[in-house]
Amino acid sequence: MNEPLPTPPLNPIDAAGLSLIQSLSGRSEVFDWALRFLLTVDLAKLGVPVLCAAYAWLARAPGEAPAARSRRVLGSLAGVILTIAFGRFIQDSMPPRDRPRLTLPPDLFPQSAALPTLGEWSSFPSDHAVLAAALATAAWAFSRRLGLVAALWAALVVCFPRLYFGFHYLTDLLAGAAIGVALTRLIMALPWPEAPLRGFARLQRHAPAWLSLAVVLIAYEFITLFATTRRVLGAVKDVVHALG
Repeated sequence: MNEPLPTPPLNPIDAAGLSLIQSLSGRSEVFDWALRFLLTVDLAKLGVPVLCAAYAWLARAPGEAPAARSRRVLGSLAGVILTIAFGRFIQDSMPPRDRPRLTLPPDLFPQSAALPTLGEWSSFPSDHAVLAAALATAAWAFSRRLGLVAALWAALVVCFPRLYFGFHYLTDLLAGAAIGVALTRLIMALPWPEAPLRGFARLQRHAPAWLSLAVVLIAYEFITLFATTRRVLGAVKDVVHALG
């Protein structure tokens, strides 16, 4: 008879997260279905934080000067992009951390054949938490109310299902959120040269439709966690490798 797998020792934060999951897991099939839906449908998962950030990039706050708007939009947009890149760099450069649903006893988490394993990706830090927190920070720079909506969605809809189904430890999510907020704020605080600020201001005045289209395309990549970009880069890498 097979004995249950021993649970590896966890730090107090991760142990608290696991205790929370154990207190909720299996109590409601409807609850499990709803969280599974939010976990697996990209638009439901990241749509609201992306929409809040996109609105912040396209709208102008009352009384906001064109130069101030350019700094805010360029700084927050660059902050989100560079922050998610930095989060992925940490994932790739640090020793990999296995996902809890792959290493802890399976009865600790709701199981479903429809869920991916994601075993090829390191659990630390959560790139979803990095991106969602960065988007909430970008929205907060425009409106605290909009930022609060994005932040609550990030915590309850983006991050909690990933904890609930064992895709991340609580420390993965907290570290990702901290990186998302801190690095985005830092990049937004950096000074920008005048040339890109003037160029962005001209784009707002003379080509608002192209600016909106660019934001929509970027928002799509955020929702899919750069799936198209990764496919294109993978194809280019394959071509370069074949030619070499």
